[in-house]
Amino acid sequence: MKVFNNTILSALIGLLCVLPSYAKSPVWKVSKGDDYIYLGGTIHLLSEKDYPLPNAFQVAYAKTDTVVLETDIQGLEAPELQQKLLNAISYQDHRALSNVLDREVYSQLDELLKERNLPIAVFDKFTPAGAIMTLTQFELGRLSLIGGEGVDLHFSKRASKDDKESFYLETIDEQLSFIQSMNQLDPNTVIKSGIEEINSIKEVWQGLLSAWRGGDLTKLEELGIEDMQKQFPNLYQTMLANRNRQWLDDIDLLMQNQEKEFILVGALHMAGKDGLISQLKRKGFKLEQLD
Repeated sequence: MKVFNNTILSALIGLLCVLPSYAKSPVWKVSKGDDYIYLGGTIHLLSEKDYPLPNAFQVAYAKTDTVVLETDIQGLEAPELQQKLLNAISYQDHRALSNVLDREVYSQLDELLKERNLPIAVFDKFTPAGAIMTLTQFELGRLSLIGGEGVDLHFSKRASKDDKESFYLETIDEQLSFIQSMNQLDPNTVIKSGIEEINSIKEVWQGLLSAWRGGDLTKLEELGIEDMQKQFPNLYQTMLANRNRQWLDDIDLLMQNQEKEFILVGALHMAGKDGLISQLKRKGFKLEQLD
């Protein structure tokens, strides 16, 4: 099971078709004076059809000394950490979906699962956010929308192969705590919202993927952020806004050393008024979006 970043969809994922070429990319050169870094927006889950990546990723990688990722994505694949993830999205007490959801919502979830030949009993001990996260990944796989390496894992492996240094903005435990924060949301609202998104996932995913590939921040905000802000404002602060503010401090520090870094974070962290691109501009950095 992998962690992926649209209301619940976007929060869980911080994105099938052969896409047209775009004038811009999801990679920016960020500079102040003579110093610079590269900042790339990523999709944590992709299909093999989504490769090759936009050429700007290759340009930025070649011109930098260090790759900076959200977390140790390869480390997340360790069995003990997979168990930690499972614990984070499962109830560890007497609670279960069958006793925390309203009867009507539970029936809606049961119907969705039956349509996919999945027994609801398998999901009963998942938290609502955990159930939707698992179902979202299942649906993306069922529709052949994922199955290859995400951008983060791709560059993590590439840096290891090239003996290029890697750093991480967050620990794996910090990432798991963000997932656990979703367990504080209203269970019925999470399931109802998640069912709606799963039923329209193909169109939403294609839209998000297209917006990411073209570095279209307006579309990314429209598709992946606006609903989260309205329905789950506290989650928006936890998953996006607060982390962006912390990462701005990290970028400030990285700009003060002699190394050239390529920072890779989920694409939704780039967009909106609290996004990294807007905040970096407000702080006086020069930004150039690569073609």
